[in-house]
Amino acid sequence: MLERTLPNLVQLVDEVVLLDTGSTDRTVEIAEKLGARVFHFSWINDFSAARNESLKHARGEWILWADADEFIKAEDMEKIKAELAGSKEIAYLLKVAECHEGEFNPVSYNLRPKIFRNGLGIHFKRPINEQVMTAEEKFVVNLAKKLEVNIYHWGNFLSEDKLTKKKERNLTLLKGVVEGGGGDAAYHFLLGTNYRDLGMNEQALAEFDKVIEQWPNGEFVKEARTEKAWLLYLLKRLKEAYQEAVEILKLDPENSTAWNVVGITHMALGENEKAVGYFQRSIDSDPKDITSRVKLVQKEYVANLLLSRTYLRLGKKEEAFAAASRAYKYDATDEVKRVLEKAQCQ
Repeated sequence: MLERTLPNLVQLVDEVVLLDTGSTDRTVEIAEKLGARVFHFSWINDFSAARNESLKHARGEWILWADADEFIKAEDMEKIKAELAGSKEIAYLLKVAECHEGEFNPVSYNLRPKIFRNGLGIHFKRPINEQVMTAEEKFVVNLAKKLEVNIYHWGNFLSEDKLTKKKERNLTLLKGVVEGGGGDAAYHFLLGTNYRDLGMNEQALAEFDKVIEQWPNGEFVKEARTEKAWLLYLLKRLKEAYQEAVEILKLDPENSTAWNVVGITHMALGENEKAVGYFQRSIDSDPKDITSRVKLVQKEYVANLLLSRTYLRLGKKEEAFAAASRAYKYDATDEVKRVLEKAQCQ
């Protein structure tokens, strides 16, 4: 991955500091050959400790922190440089766009403080899901200016084996924090998503419930309820999923996942015409802030896939084919291919 991302980065910035935490492949050789300044740090199960070590070696006025699987386009870096010239800000938020490797079609976004001034004591905190903090321990994310610039993240679409190992590592770190008494809403939410990704749905549900019950007015509660609604559907607890989705829509009428759950419920009841309307509502949803953690997969893929299946039930093959084609454009899965074949055969 480094051979794909580092040459571009080296050309766009004044210096690249690469901190190696014990790699056993050609990372150091590749980085040095491409022009990075390489330093070493023993891995201690703490991402913030490693990032803070890297900051000690940065000599520039501004720092942009990135991982080996993140890519910035040249034209976007020019926008960044133009903004930084004469800036009085202390930090900037970029949109971290989750994409398949080598691609630039975002599946989802996160808004993160990826750029900040050097020399102000800004640092990282938390061993996992590290947060950028000021010297006074304030969250930089609340003080940073938003830039309409993407940094493309290619590392979330790994092979099944690599992804499982990554999630298991994260799970160990998160459980260590929570069991040590340091778990807040963010940690419990992340623990839930890692349990979910490993197929441990009951454990995931328990973590999302903790977020909802212990931090009812917190920033993660809407996301926890959304995750809970979808998990309840997967666990075939459809009545509970429907009830949760209805409550979510009171808080967020543009929540595509909730509309999908409502639609699925009506499908299960044989009310296909109603289901069509709800899936279309999901597709037409307009999240106010698509850069938070809104998963476009629910709006662009899941809703269209479910809509195509519903149209097949209604014998509307042209509409089914059109909806399946939209889902296929987003993600060409075998599941969508089967629906397309059925729509063509009828």
